[in-house]
Amino acid sequence: MLFAATYYSFGQQMTGYTPQAQTDYLKKSKHQKTTAWILLGSGATLILTGIIIPKGEMTHEGFWPTYKNDGLKNTLGLGGLSSMIVSVPFFIASSKNKKRASSLSLKNEPVQEPEKNGLAYHLVPSIQLKLSL
Repeated sequence: MLFAATYYSFGQQMTGYTPQAQTDYLKKSKHQKTTAWILLGSGATLILTGIIIPKGEMTHEGFWPTYKNDGLKNTLGLGGLSSMIVSVPFFIASSKNKKRASSLSLKNEPVQEPEKNGLAYHLVPSIQLKLSL
């Protein structure tokens, strides 16, 4: 009897890998998108600050004159530009994680069910979550 009970019982197979759940991917996507927007906004703010700062006094005349605040303006502009460029990979990664979480589909899944003298396969409608890693 014990052998028959264990033969017909079903268990979940344990594997060494457990994929992330849909909510984990959505949470990760949200955090990445928030980071990207912060970087983009701070970059735009730095560039605007660099534009708004006045030139200051002229320190060198000639073909290409230099002003007192040129170093500060250039630093703010380059910092803002680099911040905006760094935000692009975060937007891309956020999009990829959102796509991983949203690959749901309907499928008829074959399931073993006990029947008169043994087991039989029946199709049961189910929702399938695909996580392509």
